[in-house]
Amino acid sequence: MGQGRIVIRVVCTVLLLVGALVATSAYHAIAADCDSVVVDGAGITITNGTYAHIGSHNGKPEYGKGAGLFIRWNALSTSWQICSSTETYYIVQPSTADTPPDSGWTTGDDGDLPIPSVAGGYCAAGFGEWTYEATVGPTNARTGVSQSEQLGGVQEAISSAFMPFLFGIDVTHAFIVGETITGGCRMVTAGGGPINVGYLVVELYKYEPRSIGSGGFGSSVYDLRQQSHDIVRYNRVSRDYRFSFDTSDWAPGLYSLRIMYPDGAAETVNFALIPELAIGIQTGQGNINEGLQAILDAATEIGDSLIGAR
Repeated sequence: MGQGRIVIRVVCTVLLLVGALVATSAYHAIAADCDSVVVDGAGITITNGTYAHIGSHNGKPEYGKGAGLFIRWNALSTSWQICSSTETYYIVQPSTADTPPDSGWTTGDDGDLPIPSVAGGYCAAGFGEWTYEATVGPTNARTGVSQSEQLGGVQEAISSAFMPFLFGIDVTHAFIVGETITGGCRMVTAGGGPINVGYLVVELYKYEPRSIGSGGFGSSVYDLRQQSHDIVRYNRVSRDYRFSFDTSDWAPGLYSLRIMYPDGAAETVNFALIPELAIGIQTGQGNINEGLQAILDAATEIGDSLIGAR
């Protein structure tokens, strides 16, 4: 009877040790040649985004984002952390991995569900031979963005119509509230084969006026206020990396899309969103002037609202 107990204890001890080893080894580390780390889907939304490699901390690489957010290794607690200088949001513990793990994350003292996904950003070995092709709209950019179906032939008038309110912002697209904005990109290998394991980071911002001192509207500049952050994965239906935004409940104004790629490059698309027009705008020459006037009126309305926001 005593021998049986000893055997059971030994078996249980071995199983616990094996279980601990499996749990520890299940955390796969991000490749050492990744210059950035992407966090997505966190309950603490300020932690979402791309963290750039900024140096080392406790002998391991450290990644940073914005003002005071980090992914770094804590030697005291033997853990990888997504944190600020005073708060710990998400951790992998215990972990002695040389780079941040891509799994095993749990909430820290200041975290909240859901747990984010953590993945390598630009990793030289994985993305060096990729090329990018726009799959939406006529463009020389990596990612194409759709054109307004309602504005038609008056699309090019938008920049000049909004010029008095732009102060150097290059607006290339315009849409009417309620339209859907679509973007698409295809990633291919050097041999032309499609790649379905990449991603795009797409962030939406809105230009908001910020007053500096006194005086007219010309003394103001814009702040970019982030509206959303999305990781765009491969779409097996459209066979590209595709995203869309429904503008039905958006406020008119100036917006910016920032599109970031696995190789560290980024593109920006600025666009104007104007109120729904009372008249239908077509590409025919007969009502082109009416369309232009409607855009000018809409631009003036948005400009007045921006001035009023001061």
